[in-house]
Amino acid sequence: MPAGQDETAGLEEELDTLSGWLLDRFVREQIAPDRIAGVSAIVAHIRHVVERRRNPS
Repeated sequence: MPAGQDETAGLEEELDTLSGWLLDRFVREQIAPDRIAGVSAIVAHIRHVVERRRNPS
């Protein structure tokens, strides 16, 4: 079932906030490079799932 535009927009906004927070911590060397790579992969996967829910075809 396709997700509503409000739902996917909210999820994307949350992912953008999380990505910004992670980048800030990485730049300040508060998150190790190997950890940021793993988290970045997870965020990318979630973005892909959100996109699939938005456009299920």
